Amino acid sequence: MQTLTCEIVRLDEYDGSISRVYSIYIKEWDVVLFDRFLDENASFKPELISIDYRLKLMTSKYGVREQWLKLNEGPPELNIVAIFDEPKSHLRCYGIQFGKCLLILGGGGKKPKNVRRFQEVKKLHFENFLIQQISRELNNLLKTGKIYWAENGIDLIGDLEFQITM
Repeated sequence: MQTLTCEIVRLDEYDGSISRVYSIYIKEWDVVLFDRFLDENASFKPELISIDYRLKLMTSKYGVREQWLKLNEGPPELNIVAIFDEPKSHLRCYGIQFGKCLLILGGGGKKPKNVRRFQEVKKLHFENFLIQQISRELNNLLKTGKIYWAENGIDLIGDLEFQITM
């Protein structure tokens, strides 16, 4: 088992007045999970442009829209979703949804058309498991008040650094 130090980081490029998009920095890997997703999937440029566009619409105009998310990508209490570029697309980026105001993005990857379940793809299975572990800990931190909602209702504040065990 490995202990990872995580920090919730705001993605400034998605800094809108309607909702916020965050990701997770993993200290031991020196990586922001969403940045790693972008780097690993750079060959899917049109798909990444589409995801970027949807995220900007969510933060500036519509809020986190379920029509752009695949819901229930983990246990219901964890609010795990996948954002995609188009229905029936190749890319999946896993995240945690908090209503219409907040999305915390993790990693993901390509889901081949002939694959029905993410568990059949080792990379997607790992990324989904990782974001589930993060969500479990975030739920605990919210329950204990170590992390809480700002007055504007769209930002998280408090001790944004925590540990998970993988």
